[in-house]
Amino acid sequence: MNPNGENDHINSVDHLEIQDEKAIINCAKYFPNASELTLCYFDQFQHVPPTILNSIIPLKQLTKLVIVYCNGSFSKIIELLCCTPNLHTFSINPKLCIGQNIELCQPSEAFQLISKTNNITKLNIIDECRLEEVNYLVHLCPRLQHITLIKVNDQLESILLFLLSKDNDKISHLHSICIQTWCETYFEKVKSLLKSENLFDVSSIMVGQLIFSRIYLWW
Repeated sequence: MNPNGENDHINSVDHLEIQDEKAIINCAKYFPNASELTLCYFDQFQHVPPTILNSIIPLKQLTKLVIVYCNGSFSKIIELLCCTPNLHTFSINPKLCIGQNIELCQPSEAFQLISKTNNITKLNIIDECRLEEVNYLVHLCPRLQHITLIKVNDQLESILLFLLSKDNDKISHLHSICIQTWCETYFEKVKSLLKSENLFDVSSIMVGQLIFSRIYLWW
């Protein structure tokens, strides 16, 4: 905040984190070289149009966007994605952003536009999610190459089957999945699933081992 109202440029910042609406409204700084944006409580930004956010950080320049918490309308996220055409990495908590409102998140014209034009190739799902939420995000970002599931639940198997499906044209570019978990039980589930589906016989699939907290699958 600048009490003199001067719109100072801060050139050294490449990652900006914003935690509430007041920080946007009261900010008198501009970050012209920032390419990564983290919004911690997106539901507090429901009344802040992207034009105001663009006066702080050049949205068209962003390559990475992280939305940690959102308990509001997903349409506001779609609106923000419309202003970030060069985004290639998108991290989101779908349980809070979509969650119980999945039935209300029917593809709109804006959704269809983003789906056709966005360049998101890396999706990080930063909390537990359901198959419906993964399906929604995959349709939103059909050029995905990498997906990371940071937390998993009992829907892991159905999510993996969906992502490994050869008949799903929305994941035709996908070639890596990273599953992060501290539970070795899920690692055994993944191995059993791949074996039961005869995916071990596909020469282009390699199943990694549990290294620290990560399981990597490539194909």
